[in-house]
Amino acid sequence: AASVVSNFYAQVAAGMVQAAAGMNAQYARALKSTFIRRGILSIQSATTVTSLTEAATSMVANAMGTYAPIHLAIPGAPYGLGDRPLLVETPSQPRRFSAIAAHNEFAPQPAPSSEAAARGFVDQLFRQGRIDFGNVAAEEDRIDPVSSLKTHRLVHSDGAVRLERVLCDCGLRHH
Repeated sequence: AASVVSNFYAQVAAGMVQAAAGMNAQYARALKSTFIRRGILSIQSATTVTSLTEAATSMVANAMGTYAPIHLAIPGAPYGLGDRPLLVETPSQPRRFSAIAAHNEFAPQPAPSSEAAARGFVDQLFRQGRIDFGNVAAEEDRIDPVSSLKTHRLVHSDGAVRLERVLCDCGLRHH
């Protein structure tokens, strides 16, 4: 039930704590402690995990039912795509929980904007060689190492290039 937003894991953790609190306070306490230690929830978020009001929760659920992904156009030149924009899906569903992660010294870390999260994700994919260029870029412009597992691909899309997920790398692939 977690919303697809830039601090997705904090949303998942908040939902787990709230569900556990309804079953057994000790479960909720154990989850809060673990999420705080791992930086998935800030101390403030873990101690005040609350869902939105009933009316707001209903509005979020309705909005999520009709949610269509929002695409961001990023300049393609830095990625070897020339003057064509790169279309990337953004994590921008309505938030279900008021929860944030923590970083160094357990200080709260505000969630980045959907645009900043999408750009950072794309940069990371390119750095790690996770994108299959297919026939989208000329051979000399490609920056896709041959040996890397490709989790995404680039496809032509009405004068632009769209980033498309091919598979999820769970880290358990056979070497």
